[in-house]
Amino acid sequence: MSSIFQQDLATESVITTHLTETFFPDFFDSFEVVSDTDQQLKGIDIIGEKNGTSVKIDIKSQSDYLNDPRDTFILEILAQTQGEIQKGWYTKEDIETDYYLFTWLPKVDQFKFNSKTEEIHYYPAETLSDPPEFLTKTGDHYTFNSTETPQFSNQLYELNVNLLKQSEDTKVFTPQSIREHHVLLVDKQNVESHMDENGLSKDRLVGDAINVAQTQENQRYPVTDVYSLFYTSRYHQNPVNLVVSYDLYKELSDLTCTIHGDSLSYMTTL
Repeated sequence: MSSIFQQDLATESVITTHLTETFFPDFFDSFEVVSDTDQQLKGIDIIGEKNGTSVKIDIKSQSDYLNDPRDTFILEILAQTQGEIQKGWYTKEDIETDYYLFTWLPKVDQFKFNSKTEEIHYYPAETLSDPPEFLTKTGDHYTFNSTETPQFSNQLYELNVNLLKQSEDTKVFTPQSIREHHVLLVDKQNVESHMDENGLSKDRLVGDAINVAQTQENQRYPVTDVYSLFYTSRYHQNPVNLVVSYDLYKELSDLTCTIHGDSLSYMTTL
């Protein structure tokens, strides 16, 4: 298992934890975090219940662009597993997702742990107007000793140093260090219907994506707010993704929510 894949899993876990501590208990009457691998592979991360209706949710987060979110989000059309091209999470037939929960992370504090010095580098998303005395400014970050973690927790927010030690010399974040989190709850059927109406059926997208995977030449579409199919080798599955604008997802969404610390603000039609 690649280090990038392991880091992606750790990041997904942190984001899910943040949502289970903020958004899900506030919005749903009840919810369940899915841990069964078979269900997760079918696009079910959360099962939420609201007003007597149960929905299966797939969490998709733009975690590669912390503090600099893009105004787009992808739909995975193709992916490669052990060299074999397979349909992606948008085009698979056995996916049971009812809703996508797309999330963006515009303000996230990050940390890096150094086991040799026992120091923690702290990269706040915003400039600290009155930093605590135990923090030492060093270039683009602050430095403090791991023994001063209780002071950090008392004066700023709870910090679990054990989470940092698991990813030594790599920038990481914790559920508590997510300072701002934007989410859109989008009915999967709304996305599929919109694409179909604009001539972008799943069959067409898969066929075009196979060509993109073979030629590694991106393909654009003359459809408003749908940009292009593109191939990337950045991820372990070398996917071919369809890039779609944030504005389109917002138009199709049933709910938008911005999470600032413990405060949540909604725009919803549910």
